[in-house]
Amino acid sequence: MEKTLLALSSDGVTSYKVVFRHETGKLMVACSCHAGEIGKLCRHKLGFLAGQVDMLHTPKQKEDLEEVQLWIKGSRFAGLLA
Repeated sequence: MEKTLLALSSDGVTSYKVVFRHETGKLMVACSCHAGEIGKLCRHKLGFLAGQVDMLHTPKQKEDLEEVQLWIKGSRFAGLLA
């Protein structure tokens, strides 16, 4: 399964694509920001992993973020975020 969320950047205008892929208990996260493209754990990835709804570019994606949160509970990220 795959979900793409749009994260609002700190400038309040630009958005970045944060893609979550869930396969057999594994969760992969990628972000289109500069830090994410070079493999860093950026604030957009961390924000969505922590469930920060205010980072969503559009509130319409709240349900998608909630589904991603369920994926996180079944992955190694849950322990890392605790």
